[in-house]
Amino acid sequence: MKKELNLFIIWNNARGKEKEILADISENFEIRQVYNITWSKERFADNLTRFYGKKLPKNCKKQQECGTDSFLLVVIHDLKPAIKNNLNGNIIGRKYQYRQWTGGGHLIHAADNQQEAEENLLFLLGTNVKEFEQTHPLPWNGKVIDLKRDLSGAENWKDENEFQTFLNKLPETKQQKTADIPLIISSNTALTCRFLNAAKKFSLIKRNLYKVVINNKPQLIRIKNG
Repeated sequence: MKKELNLFIIWNNARGKEKEILADISENFEIRQVYNITWSKERFADNLTRFYGKKLPKNCKKQQECGTDSFLLVVIHDLKPAIKNNLNGNIIGRKYQYRQWTGGGHLIHAADNQQEAEENLLFLLGTNVKEFEQTHPLPWNGKVIDLKRDLSGAENWKDENEFQTFLNKLPETKQQKTADIPLIISSNTALTCRFLNAAKKFSLIKRNLYKVVINNKPQLIRIKNG
C-alpha cells in the first residue's frame, strides 16, 4: 500500500513525555519534520475553535488541558498504513497509546486519515500534502524548526495574493468568475469558511454572503455548495 503523510501534535502540557513519544514515533513511522509552534496568547482560543471546528472560548477546558505555550507538530510518513473504513489504524493506535502515557486525556492530537492530515497542515502551516512532500523530499535531519504563527489567516490575510494562494490549495473548492462579488464553490462550505476565516453576513439581496479581512480591510465573498 502507498505510504501516507500524517501528523501528531504534542500539546504543551504533554511535553514532559515528548522524548519518549518522539522515540516511539521514529520506531513506527518515518519522521519528515518537527516544528515547535507558538500561537499568540490572545488568539489561542480562536485558533483552537477554527482547528477543531467547534466553539472553544478562552480558558475553556480544552485550552486548560492543552496549555497555551509552545507545542510540537510532528509530520510523518506511514510507510505501511493500515486503512479500514478510511481510517488509519496505525495512527489511531499510537495516538491512544500516547494519550495513555500523558495521563489519559486528550493531550495528543493525530489525524485519523490523510484527508484530516491535509486539513491540519493547511491550518497549521498553510500548505497541503502535495506541496509539503515536494518541499520536504528527505527524512528529518533531527533539527526542530521554531515557528511563531497563528493559524493561516488568523487576524487577517496579508494581501490578495496571500488569500488567493491559500484558496488555490483548498481541496474540492473552485472559484467562479462573477461581475461583482467573488463566488467560491465548495463541497464543504463550513470547512471552507473555517479555512478562510470567513464570517457569515446576513443580506436580503445576496445569498451565501461572507466577510473576510484582507490587508486589514473587510471584503465580501460568496461561498456556496457545489
